[in-house]
Amino acid sequence: MVLFIRAVMVAAGIAIAAPFTLPVMANGDNAASATRIGGEGEGLSSGKSLPTDEKELRFLGMWAAEAALCKEMAWRFSERELRTPAGSVCQFSTISEAQGGYDIQARCTSEGPPTDDVLSLRFAESAQAMLFESDSIADAGLIYCGPLEQE
Repeated sequence: MVLFIRAVMVAAGIAIAAPFTLPVMANGDNAASATRIGGEGEGLSSGKSLPTDEKELRFLGMWAAEAALCKEMAWRFSERELRTPAGSVCQFSTISEAQGGYDIQARCTSEGPPTDDVLSLRFAESAQAMLFESDSIADAGLIYCGPLEQE
């Protein structure tokens, strides 16, 4: 499976400097189901295409590891923060465009005290997914669920 994810990243033009793994963390931001992108799992596609790169901040909206999680377990990306279904919150300080996506300087609260982090968001066009990497939250492959709902 790791080889498949590496192939998706290469196809998306994302450089791979080190082995790519999806750690499992006790905080519930588990990326295990995300490793199935493009596999034979059920309901992986939300039926929604990735937001176009013409959108100012392409990552805005709700994202999930699979379509069945879109309604109640989506990751919520706004212009100022990320909120995960497991309760992790990252407040953004700087958003920079990077090859294939964005690098976001953020202060994240997960299982411990707030931590400065860099969130890496890369779009895998062929897999219709966004790859999320962070030091404080488990890495994940996410599909687009739709715009943020007004709460």
